[in-house]
Amino acid sequence: GFPLCKGGVMAMNAKWCRNRVEWREEITSWFEKPTPEAVLDSHTFLDFRPLAGDVGLADDLRKWVLAEMPKHPRFMRAVAEDSLRNSVNQLPKLFWLTGIARWLRRKGLKVEWMSPKEIDIKKWGTAPVVAWARALGQAIGTKALSTDGRIVALFDAGKLQRSEVQRYREAFDLVQRFRLRAQLTSVGEDNVLNLDALSLHDVQKLTDALATLTHLRQSVGLSFRI
Repeated sequence: GFPLCKGGVMAMNAKWCRNRVEWREEITSWFEKPTPEAVLDSHTFLDFRPLAGDVGLADDLRKWVLAEMPKHPRFMRAVAEDSLRNSVNQLPKLFWLTGIARWLRRKGLKVEWMSPKEIDIKKWGTAPVVAWARALGQAIGTKALSTDGRIVALFDAGKLQRSEVQRYREAFDLVQRFRLRAQLTSVGEDNVLNLDALSLHDVQKLTDALATLTHLRQSVGLSFRI
């Protein structure tokens, strides 16, 4: 029931069916020439996980990637710079504005400038955070592939305080829950969350979570001195 990838990133595409040597050659080309297309491909493929067959093939490739990546600081910086192109959407912190905006929308007025009616919770919520955590995870050479795992690894590496890790994990989990809610309730746009359908309390929780996660973006800038 899942729609096919519009970018052609599927097993049926012969371009992405490679043996171990071919994958090393492809990834090496990304490391040595981090063009925008190479960085985009790295986002997609360097988070690979074995699902079936000889998992040792994936494990060997992972070990090689972790050993090889630190030799290419230009690539790592390119990934970090690319992650900073996007930010999470900061919702109004004055919640009475949200209430007024809802009332005005019921009167037929367009007041999205005051408080938005909806938000693409993937584009302006989870996706930037995933990219920031990926860049920070690559900087410390963690084996973790999930965003939550990378945040924990940053604590283990002494890059974050325990209290920071707890806030980030709780905030990201909450935003993920709202994304799931959008996917279950939206019509046509899977990741568009209808803010007007939420209680003001839920809007406040989402606002606070997005504001918390924004600090991860600052960590990327500091880590790579961008």
